[in-house]
Amino acid sequence: MQPGCSTTPRMTVLCVVSVLSLLPFATSRPPHIVFIVSDDLGFNDVSFHGSNQIGTPNIDAIAADGITLMNYHVQPVCSPSRATFMSGRHVIHTGIYMPFRQGTPLRLNLSYSLL
Repeated sequence: MQPGCSTTPRMTVLCVVSVLSLLPFATSRPPHIVFIVSDDLGFNDVSFHGSNQIGTPNIDAIAADGITLMNYHVQPVCSPSRATFMSGRHVIHTGIYMPFRQGTPLRLNLSYSLL
């Protein structure tokens, strides 16, 4: 051991084990993330939220195998919701408050980075 070096064999083993335990995370592939965005879908319109009127077995299976976000807030119409979701900015910062009509000049600012 060199003078002034206070590394013990125990500490060396601990460092090696720590680095080796992180290797699986360094070589793993990133997860697949799927967002399902639907217009006019109420909270209780899917059966995994308790609806017995509409059967949604495929959505229920996806929810059972994944992560469900149960505390969320959206805009009441489609264009502001999509603009907010795609830009990561609140509706007050996107400037999109109403649905787009066909042929409208409204659009997101071209300087925004989108998903």
